[in-house]
Order: sequence, then C-alpha cells, then structure tokens
Amino acid sequence: MTVKYLINNLVLAAGPAGIAEKMSINVKTFRNKIDPNQDTHHLYVEELDSLVTALDTDEIARYFAEQRGMICIKKPNFEGISDQALTDLGLLIDEKRGEYSKEIRLSLFDGDASFDEAIEVKKKFDAMQVAIHEYQNKYIAFMALCEERRAARGQK
Repeated sequence: MTVKYLINNLVLAAGPAGIAEKMSINVKTFRNKIDPNQDTHHLYVEELDSLVTALDTDEIARYFAEQRGMICIKKPNFEGISDQALTDLGLLIDEKRGEYSKEIRLSLFDGDASFDEAIEVKKKFDAMQVAIHEYQNKYIAFMALCEERRAARGQK
C-alpha cells in the first residue's frame, strides 16, 4: 500500500468533508489531492502535517516507520505515572508476548510457513517490542520522578 492509499482510506473513514473543512481546503480539491488515482493534484508537506493533526492518528507515522524497517513507540507521559501504570504495561507485555507466540504456533502448525503468515508473525513481534519499550520508557520516567521527589526532600 502506498502512502496515498493509506491517506485516502484514513480520510474516507473520518469523513472527507469534515477533514477538508478543518484544513480550510475546498472539499473537491481535497478529494482530488488524496485520490491515489488522481495525478493532477498533490498534497503538500504542510497539508500532510495539517492532515495528521486533523485525523489525530499515528497510522501515517507507522507507515513511514515501516517503510524504513522501524517501529513507532509512544514516548512516556510523565504525568500520572504510577505503580498501577507499570503493572498494566507489564501485563500488556505478557498479552503481546502471548499473541506473538500464538501466531508462531499457528504458522508452524501445518509444518509450512507462508509469506502472509510471516507478515502476521512480524506484526505480532513488533507489537510485543512496542509494549516492552513502552514499559522500559515508563519505568525510566517513573524512576526520574522518584529521584526528583527525593531531591526535593533533600534525600539521596
């Protein structure tokens, strides 16, 4: 899938008229810009930035990361980090690890792995890695907040 097809699908799902209005673009012109079969109109970088904001999605970032053989990982939110948040992320890691293991087991069940199965296994692995990195980032952020509190109290 090309980025134009991805953008077209995201906009169609969100409603092109509303997105065009948020971006202050004529609806017909906007539809031509996102139509993957249209070569007369082009989406400019500034418009792509506005589009991502209007769509409020990470899918386009994930697309570009995938094109570069990378994965997207959300930066930790330093507000509201708690033991419970860390526990929840730890459980999420176990959940993603289970999904990954299940996908491998299903792929190998018949003694033959297909290209599509390999893609699904990779997706599950990437999801597991994202969960692990999010946990690590949250833990480091949690530790930093604890250190700040200790420093504020004059403790080491």
